[in-house]
Amino acid sequence: MKKLDRILKVMEKQIQNDIFQLNQIRKEILDKEEKRGYLLTELEKTENLKIKDVLELKLLREYQRFLNEQLKKVDSELNSLKETEKHILESIKEKNAQKKAIESYISKKSIQQEVKRQFEEAIQNSDNYNRNFVNNLV
Repeated sequence: MKKLDRILKVMEKQIQNDIFQLNQIRKEILDKEEKRGYLLTELEKTENLKIKDVLELKLLREYQRFLNEQLKKVDSELNSLKETEKHILESIKEKNAQKKAIESYISKKSIQQEVKRQFEEAIQNSDNYNRNFVNNLV
């Protein structure tokens, strides 16, 4: 039972670590989504600009290309972070299920031990009663 209690403590620590990692990933996701929103806003701004000459047009196209590249990069990072988040959630669910199974096993085992103890105590009391009864007859 002590081994199982130690295993439960280790699992609880692992779950806490996973939750910490999950919170960090979610923070990163929020940061990336903010950056994505900023990039989209910047792209929208460039589409409404009035171009005066060819040089401005070249600069505008270059800036739009840069923004699109950054947007693709952020989208890729977001997808990766969301995939990591999904794996961490699955890990937490799995560890919680294992933890519940161990807790259930411990509970059943302790009930079995209590029943066994009570049964042995009842047998001992019965033996004592029978000895006393026989001694009283003699």
